[in-house]
Amino acid sequence: MERRVNGTRYELLSGDLKRNYATLLDAVMTLAAFAAFVTHDASGAYRASALEMLELIEDDRFGTPTHVKEWPGTRLIGSNTATLHTFRLSLDVQRMLRTRARSILDWSNPELPDDLHFLREDGTLIFGSIAHENYAWVVLNGTELALWKAANGPRLVRPRDRRLGHA
Repeated sequence: MERRVNGTRYELLSGDLKRNYATLLDAVMTLAAFAAFVTHDASGAYRASALEMLELIEDDRFGTPTHVKEWPGTRLIGSNTATLHTFRLSLDVQRMLRTRARSILDWSNPELPDDLHFLREDGTLIFGSIAHENYAWVVLNGTELALWKAANGPRLVRPRDRRLGHA
């Protein structure tokens, strides 16, 4: 179950998910301590490059891979599970995140593991994504929002504002 943080949820515009990947990573990595993603146990259809990537950053793994039924933004039904992989944001992990994808939307089976997300030092979510739904969001407190803006992070909208066309 996702732990809650005292902050406001903002969405990223879908156009910014396809562009501005480097800017997005710069902003998120100023705030996060960990990166995480899932591999689906049932599919087993990951390309060799995705599995190789996991081996390259094995030394930065935080804890052991965990079988889960839910992670930020997703809850599996039935008996299906996925494996949650969490890594400390070392320079090697940051380099891998920058070079393995051109967009946050690239983080999808079979090319890469699914649903890249970032966590604070205390394990609470700061950035979540569901690549196959073209959706990403952040949960930021006031200080973090100021740091996001100072890092020129992609534009954020409050979920209710998107319907109205306001930023």
